[in-house]
Amino acid sequence: MFLKKLQALLMKDSDRYIFACIEDLVINGLDLSRFTSNDTVPSRQDITHHFAGWFKHIGVPAEDSLKWLTEYSLSMLSPISSSSPSRIRHSTKGNIKYIYKSDLLFICGSEKNKFKAKCDKKCSVFDEMKQRAERESENSYKQEVRPKIQHGSTALESSIKDKYKEQFESSMLVAQQKLKDKIKKKEIVKILNSRGLKTRTGRKWSYAILLRELNSA
Repeated sequence: MFLKKLQALLMKDSDRYIFACIEDLVINGLDLSRFTSNDTVPSRQDITHHFAGWFKHIGVPAEDSLKWLTEYSLSMLSPISSSSPSRIRHSTKGNIKYIYKSDLLFICGSEKNKFKAKCDKKCSVFDEMKQRAERESENSYKQEVRPKIQHGSTALESSIKDKYKEQFESSMLVAQQKLKDKIKKKEIVKILNSRGLKTRTGRKWSYAILLRELNSA
């Protein structure tokens, strides 16, 4: 059902743009049987970020992305989420807004994608994505190692903030939306932690940290 809707949304370009990993996630959702007890299982938030980035990458308007992704999330991703349908809708809207306003590049992860989704070496973007992932990995290494040598703990803290920047910004979007929905801050802390979202330094959220970040926003 969702694949047909997606093909209709993309029309004649569907064969070119529905990559193997995307098609697998559309049809099967997150296949938990592919993960071992030692693996980190992606969250619903991770998957919606992935789809939002892909939609933006192939040029689908945000409003079209939101409609399809909301229906998909409510049906296919709710089993791996403790959020209510209304929260899933708000979260998906926040993800789309964040991704489309950011300058983040779409990187599927190729054979090593964190969703353990199928990958096809004949995919139209396979080489591009593999090279992009390698560049990102190299840049991450440089950002982490060089500051340690040059500036010690201050630079290390900066590299940690860079690492968790996306999660932190997503957390703030969620928090601000929940405040608009008149949800108490202590409940927001629980929501952020249940989704695996981190603070700007990679820590679990606490009431004090959330209060400080909201006041400084």
